[in-house]
Amino acid sequence: MTEGSIMSVRGLKKWFPVRKGIARLLSRRQEYVRAVDGISFDVKKEEVFGLVGESGCGKTTTGRLITRLIEPTDGKVYFESQDLLSLKKAELKKIRRKVQMIFQDPYEYLSPRMTIFDIINEPLVVHKITKSKVEEEKLVAEALESVNLDPNEKMYKRPHELSGGERQRVAIARSLILRPTFVVADEPVSMLDVSVRSGILNLMLDLKENYNLTYIFVTHDISVSRYMCDRMAVMYLGQIVEEGPTEDIINKSLHPYTQALIAVVPTIDTTEKRYIKAIKGQVPNPINPPPGCRFHPRCPNTMEICRKEEPKFIEVKSGHYAACHQYK
Repeated sequence: MTEGSIMSVRGLKKWFPVRKGIARLLSRRQEYVRAVDGISFDVKKEEVFGLVGESGCGKTTTGRLITRLIEPTDGKVYFESQDLLSLKKAELKKIRRKVQMIFQDPYEYLSPRMTIFDIINEPLVVHKITKSKVEEEKLVAEALESVNLDPNEKMYKRPHELSGGERQRVAIARSLILRPTFVVADEPVSMLDVSVRSGILNLMLDLKENYNLTYIFVTHDISVSRYMCDRMAVMYLGQIVEEGPTEDIINKSLHPYTQALIAVVPTIDTTEKRYIKAIKGQVPNPINPPPGCRFHPRCPNTMEICRKEEPKFIEVKSGHYAACHQYK
C-alpha cells in the first residue's frame, strides 16, 4: 500500500463466463465478459474517490469486488494493509463492520416485509452488537437522527410508506449503524428525483465529516462527481483511462474519452466555448474488446499505434495519470 492510503487495488479483474447458446456450444472455447480488466488505484484516508464512466464500464462491479460481494478473477485488494481477498469467512465478517456499501436502488434494496427498525437493526443482530431491545432501539433511533429522519415517526413504518429520498436515507443509516470507516456508494442518487438529490449529497458529505469516513463514490454523472469527489478515476470498457484530482480532470482533462464526457455536461454559462470532436459509434463488445487502445474505434484522435499497442497508464502531470498514446 502507498503511504496515506486506506485501500489499494492492484491488477483487479472480473471476467464473467458467457452462458453458451446453441451456436456457442459448437465452439469449445470459453468466452468471458471482461467487466473489470486489470485496474489499479489507491484511496487515501478520509477522501472521496470517484469512479466515473458510462453504464457498463465496470465501475459498479469494481465496488462489489472490493467489498467482497462478488469474487474477483484476479488481482489484490488491500484494506488497512490487510489482503481482503485472502480472508476467510470469520475474518471477513470482522472487516465488514469497517467496510460497507450503499446501493443504488432503495426501492429494491429495502425489504417491503420489514419495518424500518428491522432493516436498520439487522446489521446489529448479525454482528451481535447489542444485548437488549432497549439498546437496539436507542442505536436505531440515533442512526435515523443522523440522516435527519424522526425516529418517533419513521421507526416502525415500512418502506412503501416513505418517499424515495427517505428510503435512501434509511439505506444510508443502515450502512452506517456499524460505524464503518470505508463506504462504497454505488450511484446513491441516480434513482432519486432531482429535487432531493442535493439533500442526499450534502447529507453524505456531512456524515463524512462527522464520522471521518472514506468514500468510493460510483457515478455516471460528471457534475455530481465534481461536487462530491476529491479525486476521481474515469473508466472505459473495464479499464481506468484517466485518474487525478477532480478539478484537474474537469478543467485539464487528458484523455479524449474524458474530454467527451465533460463536453456534454450542461452549463448555464452562455459564453463558455466547448469545442471538442464528438466520439462516434457504440461501446465495443466487452467479450471481444478491440486490440490496442480500447477506445480507438470511437476516438477522434486515433493514430496507427492506437490500433496495435495498448497504451501505458502513466503520470503525465503531478498526480494526474492517463492511458493514451498522445502522452509518452
